[in-house]
Amino acid sequence: STAAQTTIGSLKRLKMSTVGKGKAIVFRDGTATVGTWSKKTDKDREVFLDSTGAPIALNRGTTWISSVPVDRSVTY
Repeated sequence: STAAQTTIGSLKRLKMSTVGKGKAIVFRDGTATVGTWSKKTDKDREVFLDSTGAPIALNRGTTWISSVPVDRSVTY
């Protein structure tokens, strides 16, 4: 089932939970790796794993993370 979408702030941004797990696509150095993300609590860091369960290495420096509602798709 799809949860009702809630917005926050004057810019009407979607409110999404960042605790849990789900599908991930990690773009790095011109490649896309499909896997999963998980985060146990608000204080934990996100963990990104590839399809074999191995950690996905991220480059040093700033990493940008975009969340997409589960009822939407990503094309690349």
